[in-house]
Amino acid sequence: MSDIEEVVEEYEEEEQEEAAVEEQEEAAEEDAEAEAETEETRAEEDEEEEEAKEAD
Repeated sequence: MSDIEEVVEEYEEEEQEEAAVEEQEEAAEEDAEAEAETEETRAEEDEEEEEAKEAD
């Protein structure tokens, strides 16, 4: 394998690794956003239940 081919291969591997890291970061961010939405929904539901109990 020539030096140029080695450099190209290393570059491609680095790009693949960077893409994988980026995908993981995006997935983690999406998970965090989904968790925040779930917590917000729970809080709203709890608040509605409390208001319903107080109304009774």
